Amino acid sequence: MKSRFTFSLFIFLLVSAGAAGAAEENKQSDSTDFIRFVESVSGARLQTGIASYTNRAGVTVDLIGAIHVADKAYYVKLNERFKLYDAMLYEMVGGPIEKRKKQNSDTALSTEEQVEIAAAQKLFWLHSLYDRMQSSLELESQMAIVDYHPSNFVHADMTVVQFTNLQKVRSESFLSLWWKAAQAQIDQPQQTAQPGLIKILEILCRKDNAAELKRLIGRSFDEIESIMAGMEVGDGTVIISERNKVALAVLEKQIAAGKKKLGIFYGAAHLPDMEKRLLGMGFTLQKIEWLTAWDLPPEPVKKNDIGSTFDDKSPSPLTNQGETSQ
Repeated sequence: MKSRFTFSLFIFLLVSAGAAGAAEENKQSDSTDFIRFVESVSGARLQTGIASYTNRAGVTVDLIGAIHVADKAYYVKLNERFKLYDAMLYEMVGGPIEKRKKQNSDTALSTEEQVEIAAAQKLFWLHSLYDRMQSSLELESQMAIVDYHPSNFVHADMTVVQFTNLQKVRSESFLSLWWKAAQAQIDQPQQTAQPGLIKILEILCRKDNAAELKRLIGRSFDEIESIMAGMEVGDGTVIISERNKVALAVLEKQIAAGKKKLGIFYGAAHLPDMEKRLLGMGFTLQKIEWLTAWDLPPEPVKKNDIGSTFDDKSPSPLTNQGETSQ
């Protein structure tokens, strides 16, 4: 039971700091999926959604789901996509990318900037965790490939001081988030069998263990959106709902400034809550497109003693599995 909770929280970190199925064009539903894992005889793909919304004033807002470690080609396609927007809002606890560059230089810092750096050091363990994920899964880092410097990029997130102070006020920590995730998972049926120790060891002993680890993780994404919904019950969380409030306040300012085509690039775990807030602002879902973040080869086939073959999981009979062209 404990390993199931820990494994799901690992998935949550990939898409927050989600699932099978897609929304049809021009169809409004109660909740849109922003991440999915599709399998077929030709392989498997972890995909994130780009959902488009419009209002009566002719403003278009795209919610662009992110996964923080992925294939390089995924981030390259996103970089090209970002050029299409009048304003491209992005998440980054700690201030705009330009401010980060200054903090890492020899330039004299203000007292406020020094306090921000001190607060950021308390979250340094997260960077180490993402580095470990990237290495183990043989993927690229979002921060390394995504270009945050174009003039249409607009920071839409908290500073580290704002984030940590609000967490203190609400007694929120990553341990308490783990506990909320565990409680949310208890309240829902287990949709996907979580891997046991023997299965994990078996994968680690394979030559191409990175691909099989990604497959194992991808099959667990179907629980994440329902877990997130459970975690956001009541006052929500700082890491999701409070940061979403900041992002949409920036969105409103950009719209007031006359921007007509806007994108919000945030971890996919943020987007179900963000969608609800957009709908409350008078926007309507128009369509959803899909980009492939992880592209996996077919699953290795095992052979038993008498020469027959079997898979420990049959391909899922999913439809609409292809990546949507842009």
